[in-house]
Amino acid sequence: MRQLPILAAFAAAALLALAAAGCRSHIANLRQQIHPAYHARTFTGIDQRQAYDASLAALRQMGYRQTGGGAAQGRIEAISEMLAPDVPRQSPRQVAIHIRINPALDGGANVETLFTDIRQDAFNAREGMGSKQPLAESPLYDVFYKYLARAAAAPPPAASDR
Repeated sequence: MRQLPILAAFAAAALLALAAAGCRSHIANLRQQIHPAYHARTFTGIDQRQAYDASLAALRQMGYRQTGGGAAQGRIEAISEMLAPDVPRQSPRQVAIHIRINPALDGGANVETLFTDIRQDAFNAREGMGSKQPLAESPLYDVFYKYLARAAAAPPPAASDR
């Protein structure tokens, strides 16, 4: 008779573990929404201002326009053009980028980036409402850092070009 409560407790624990395993992706998604993880790279041989200028050059190459931030603040906010949907019934979207630039401990500059997907759709059946989703993994990070490295390696423009 004592085995029945033990088996019931074991079955309940197993069901709870299965339910929790299914919620991991939702918990990770919620965690990313509340406290998104920035991707960081350190660039040696350039200072904070040079990293800022190279970041702007990289963003221009990617088709982004700056919407906020500044060199003295060590941050840049930019947004892409409106992107057509991949699927006919989806709504248009944009991708925003937030960049933080700080001096690195060993010299150089530390550049942290976060891309956010902005969907211009009816959110909860309310027209005109959109949704934002931080992009934890995206090839955009590699593209941005490739353009940034290329721009940082380029010689500085002449004084009349600034």
